[in-house]
Amino acid sequence: MLKMVDVERECLKFAWEIISGFTDRREYGRSVLRYSRRAGTMIFSDGLPATLAFAYSKARREEAWKEVSDCIVKWLYKRGLIKHAFTTEEEVSLGIFKELSEMEDWKILMAEKEAVRVLNWLARLCEGEFGEEG
Repeated sequence: MLKMVDVERECLKFAWEIISGFTDRREYGRSVLRYSRRAGTMIFSDGLPATLAFAYSKARREEAWKEVSDCIVKWLYKRGLIKHAFTTEEEVSLGIFKELSEMEDWKILMAEKEAVRVLNWLARLCEGEFGEEG
């Protein structure tokens, strides 16, 4: 079993790998910062399934929302909290929402905690790399 410090370090590495793919896109990075903060707050108020549904509804028009929602799903998959990931490299399976709707209470709480963890790292790294939200 991984110690908490190891999980934090793994999450940091995961988030860094994501933002390293767009370090040359300052405004995009600031949008990811803004949306990752917003999604973290939404998880606390609305829950993970509603937050992901909102993010994916916005993702077709705003690439930064897709980045944030994909980050959450990939991290939950990596942590073994969900089984459904991406049907292709770019498409998220609707099975994720079915799986979230059928999760036991304790598991959805763990998934929400992990989603907030990765969003916090994503926001911190984006703020460091791209500056405060504009």
